[in-house]
Amino acid sequence: MSGAVTARAKGRPSGRRWVRRLAGVLGFALLLVLLWLYREHLAQLRHLTAGDVLLVLGLFVVFRVASAGAYLCLLRRTGCPMPLAEATVLQSVASYLSLVVPKAGGVATLAYARQTYRLPVLVHMHVLVALPVVQLAALVVLGAALFWWLDPAVGRWAVAAVFMSGLGLFGVAKIVRRIPGGAGSVAQRVARSLRYFPPRSVLACGVVFAVCTLLQAVRLHVVADALGAYPVFVGLVLLTALAQVASVVSLVPGGLGVREGILIYGATLAALDPEQAAVAAVGDRGVALAGTIGMGLIGTWLLPRWPPKRREAQPPPPREA
Repeated sequence: MSGAVTARAKGRPSGRRWVRRLAGVLGFALLLVLLWLYREHLAQLRHLTAGDVLLVLGLFVVFRVASAGAYLCLLRRTGCPMPLAEATVLQSVASYLSLVVPKAGGVATLAYARQTYRLPVLVHMHVLVALPVVQLAALVVLGAALFWWLDPAVGRWAVAAVFMSGLGLFGVAKIVRRIPGGAGSVAQRVARSLRYFPPRSVLACGVVFAVCTLLQAVRLHVVADALGAYPVFVGLVLLTALAQVASVVSLVPGGLGVREGILIYGATLAALDPEQAAVAAVGDRGVALAGTIGMGLIGTWLLPRWPPKRREAQPPPPREA
């Protein structure tokens, strides 16, 4: 019997669980260090008006709706007739649960679709495998395009594309390995899941993910502008894409501290000082965290009471290569 199995049998966390727990602690510690280093500048957050906070919160809600739309681009192909409003509530609950217990959001999504729409778990797995692959591909393409926009010299944006692609491949492998219910290697599972969906659905999903990145950058721009900074929007979009890729690759839940560190380190790309980037990142993180908790709590009350307009999903046959 292996050490991991022995530890699990005795009720002790396995080595990988200890690594994830340690990564979460380190991420939280990194965020605390950043807060301490920029504690004097964070006092500027009190200059945010109620209108500014409500605007950022409204953009977060739109971002959550767009994220649900990306999910539906692939889910509808399985024959599941879930409407956008219900998908938005479901994704809000899943994000909220993932803050409390890792993987709980994905499990809740699978269980809800299975119970409500009779969607087979193995069919739903195609969505869960393809979704992060499409997201990371969209981020790599968007990041390379923005690097080229800022500096048309071939060397810099090509290196950036290769670097982000490497991070993306690592992130895909990490995510797919954690999704049960599939046979074969990571590459085989990804190829099988992508072939399940028509190219039009995959392309639409990628475009929606790019829109989600733009919405996150707009939130940062609103916070920075409210604090008296004048960032370059293209640079903010690029930093947001880099931060999202790093958050997926990192072992830290939610990219805690990682996203803020990237925004601070690359602040000059958006014509910001590190102090301004730190304040904007922390302000945006605070509003997003409040929005996640608020929408999650509302969703946990609303979802069981959703109008019973259900019909069983009719999954189409898998696409051949």
